[in-house]
Amino acid sequence: MRAALFFCVAALASPAFAQAPFVPPTLPPAPLGGARVSGQVASIVGPTILLTLRNGHTMAINLRTAEARGNVPQIYPGEFLLVQGSAAGTGKMTAVAVIRAKSAPAAWPPDIP
Repeated sequence: MRAALFFCVAALASPAFAQAPFVPPTLPPAPLGGARVSGQVASIVGPTILLTLRNGHTMAINLRTAEARGNVPQIYPGEFLLVQGSAAGTGKMTAVAVIRAKSAPAAWPPDIP
């Protein structure tokens, strides 16, 4: 009986039963000339979302390029997102990738306008 118990404990402690640590999805660093912003979705109008940034300003973000690449999760008003892409003028951006962000702005990476 003791031998069987030892075998079970030894088998469960083996590396075959160990789980890899969870690695959350991340965006690659913003490319040279690229932009990255974080904020809360204020509204969704067709392929464009209005994102309220941490400074209170609103930015219109076109999602067509990111959607074509498959880099957009299902988005709902009120969600917090991190968006990477290229600035398309004051208050506008074309996204190439979108991921969900933590609900605490202090946890967001710095914006790259």
